[in-house]
Amino acid sequence: MHPKAMSETDKYRSYESLSTLGKLETLNLGYNSFNQTIIRQLSTLTSLKNLILDNNINFEGSFPAQELSALKNLVTLDLSWDKLNTLKIEGGKGLVKLNKLEHLDLSSNNLTDTHILEFLATLPALKSLSLADNYMEQPLSDQARFGSFQKFGDLRFEAEWFDWECSFIYTASSSLKVLSLSNNRLNSSLSIQGRCLYVLYFFVGLCELKKLEELDLSRNSFEGILPPCLNNLTSLRLLDLSQNLLTGSISSSLIAGLSSLVYIDLSHNYFEGSFSFSSFANHSKLEVVEFTNDNNKFEIETEHSTWVPMFQLKVLIISNCNLNKLTGGIPKFLQYQYSLTVVDLSLNNLSGSFPYWLVENNRLKVSKPKA
Repeated sequence: MHPKAMSETDKYRSYESLSTLGKLETLNLGYNSFNQTIIRQLSTLTSLKNLILDNNINFEGSFPAQELSALKNLVTLDLSWDKLNTLKIEGGKGLVKLNKLEHLDLSSNNLTDTHILEFLATLPALKSLSLADNYMEQPLSDQARFGSFQKFGDLRFEAEWFDWECSFIYTASSSLKVLSLSNNRLNSSLSIQGRCLYVLYFFVGLCELKKLEELDLSRNSFEGILPPCLNNLTSLRLLDLSQNLLTGSISSSLIAGLSSLVYIDLSHNYFEGSFSFSSFANHSKLEVVEFTNDNNKFEIETEHSTWVPMFQLKVLIISNCNLNKLTGGIPKFLQYQYSLTVVDLSLNNLSGSFPYWLVENNRLKVSKPKA
């Protein structure tokens, strides 16, 4: 029978029958057409730990805080792609009852008011929050909004429309491990009153996050130089600063200090000066290195000294970087790389013969410059 054809008695019996699933811990109702009444119907499933309601085309309106308060054992809640647009002020207090909720996904909705953060901050066990791809454009200068988020281990604000302010960086958790601010409109043209006067101030705030393992600031409009204090982030495994407007030199000592790196991408910026690839000499975990510069003022040299790297790269991209300007040759350290699958050395004015040891690498995919 279609739900619209049900009598009120039939609906009551249907809802009551859910109580027989008293031990149910995981329920996935994603990619359907439920509206928010489904939350009330599920209120008897008090053992639920994981509730997934993403991509329900009729699930729109306010964040159902009060209705969710009955599900006190929830650990994971996914309401992504559900057309949510706000949070009822009177319902926000109900969030404190969700004292076991650790992971909340509200990405790809229509949320606009950054005050929702004040209510979400009342979730006592929250560790991971995604608000990516919403429409939040209001400033986030009120540090009080972030004080309760200091315990988070994974914060992702990746929305293209998210107007970020630097106050978050100064109130962020000392235990923060993952910070992704990619694909925003972040830049350095901000006042010093609770914001960042120059990109330097922004990065100095980041330098305090000494347990950070992943830092992704790609696809923004950051300008200026990289401050030396970034070498404080000795736990970094991923560093992606690609597709910004960064300038100046890349300090060899900065890179040398980040010896935990697995992945580094500094492509599509406007760096200048010279950089010695031997700065990676003590990096034993390195797998992906990407440098594609957007001007002709940056030089990378690999042949300054004889060195045998400790890492085994899978991907190496050095493009438009005046590679080995003095000798014009392909980096000799590549003969010790046995895991390579992609090498791109285009637009570097390289010359000479192609080394036999690179030809014999059967795993290698040849990358050609785009026409």
